[in-house]
Amino acid sequence: MSLTDKASEILVRVADECGRSNAVLRCDRDTCVAGTALADGPWGVALSFAESARAHTDRSLRDFAKRLADVPGRNAARGIFAGSQGRLAAQMAANGKQSEEITANPANSTKPGDLMDGEIGEHWGRLCLGHPPFTQSLDWRRVDARSATGLAHGRLGAIACIASSLESDELEQLIVAHAPLDRYGWCNGSAGTAVAAHIAWAATGTRNFAEMAEKEISKSLRAIPLETDGLCHGSAGVLVVASGIARATNNSELLSVTKNMAEMCWAENNRPLRLNKGFLLDQSWLTGSTGIAWALSVVERRPLINPLCPLDSEYQMAAPITQS
Repeated sequence: MSLTDKASEILVRVADECGRSNAVLRCDRDTCVAGTALADGPWGVALSFAESARAHTDRSLRDFAKRLADVPGRNAARGIFAGSQGRLAAQMAANGKQSEEITANPANSTKPGDLMDGEIGEHWGRLCLGHPPFTQSLDWRRVDARSATGLAHGRLGAIACIASSLESDELEQLIVAHAPLDRYGWCNGSAGTAVAAHIAWAATGTRNFAEMAEKEISKSLRAIPLETDGLCHGSAGVLVVASGIARATNNSELLSVTKNMAEMCWAENNRPLRLNKGFLLDQSWLTGSTGIAWALSVVERRPLINPLCPLDSEYQMAAPITQS
């Protein structure tokens, strides 16, 4: 059974548990997901179903994705993980085509935030959706990094967004200075550092960044426990980044290791990917089971849209990032 088949098996179970009904679309406390955004609501579930549908002829997967992608949001948050860009990402994936619709310049925001919300999240969302960030309006120093480090919650995400506006030496110094130590996930560890280095490589063409990306993601693959769950800070997110870096650098050995680890994660003796009822706390994308299903699909093939490793997507293909 391929990884995409295993991903579909998870999603079929999710659909069965939630019920293919309007109850899923309400996404209230009585349904499979409690939020209204990509991270914790129907749009992330839609992204997972849409990606799985690319590898199968079952139209029900894509139809389910389209239904969920059209669910309206109920908050004023910004960015791809918490705001309306998440719905656009889900709709693009469900419909299989890129959209010209995109948010305007989020400059002069009173809330710089981080990758999960605020101005930084909106710049990151533009990158994920195939549009360059507005580098001239983004100041990474405005991000409050006193209590957090890493790609998602520290200054590293903002630095990655402005990679095309910096010289290689300065960019490398900033990434090294703000890279987290002794953590290994996407949001707060070396997997996130690998993503920043990947973006820096595409922006500058400097091979040192490709080597940095391979080094950092290899560190995560060696260190992160397989039993940690989810995309955000668990093994699923590391697998997504590792497969993206491997494809970008044409590193067949790294890709093989990543696929083997995905198979190990799937094995029945590992808690997160069992298909027992209630095998995870929720079915959300960023921290739950549909995100794990999405990760298995991404390891097998480059996704249409990749909110964790933006340049590993059909809409980006690791092309050089231009300034805007």
